[in-house]
Amino acid sequence: FIRENNLQRFSVLKVKVNRDNAHDFCKEILRHTNVALRIDANESFETASETLKFLSAFPEINRLEFLEQPLRSDLHEEALELKKHSPVFLMADESVTKEEIGSYFPERFHGINVKMMKAGGYMKAVKQLRQAKLLGLKTMLGCMVETSLGISSALNISGGVDFFDLDGCLLIKEDPFKLVSEENGKIFYSYIQ
Repeated sequence: FIRENNLQRFSVLKVKVNRDNAHDFCKEILRHTNVALRIDANESFETASETLKFLSAFPEINRLEFLEQPLRSDLHEEALELKKHSPVFLMADESVTKEEIGSYFPERFHGINVKMMKAGGYMKAVKQLRQAKLLGLKTMLGCMVETSLGISSALNISGGVDFFDLDGCLLIKEDPFKLVSEENGKIFYSYIQ
């Protein structure tokens, strides 16, 4: 899959794992690439200790940029414990909804993933990004699987964001809008070409 889709053109790969395949899957990805990884666990680990065990066995921890939402969003105490002992950067995703970003987040995470679709539009997403920065959190602008119309809208508020995960339109075979293009692992407005 990595070779067939020329994924080496990306400087970082974000991979989704679950608790059953996380270790073996990451080990295999690292074996076939030279790039850093961002791991999205999608709430698949059940405890802080289980997450820490996964991280302690991670083959090349220096190639792991961050671990995104390893625990369910309702495991508040476990998230506190995980942050205390985590050797890697922790990114909130499912924990971030349309609500304001308050002190809860820096207590449990190093950064947050803001998605316009979840935030409820431009102004709410911008507010979340600003609140996160004021709290000393890193920010990531993310997306769902959505057309380039949604991705181009997210690009409009991307100034000052630390990380980007705006590849949702690349997963759609027939994007009706074609507002965003990708070349050598970078996305940009199609009209700029």
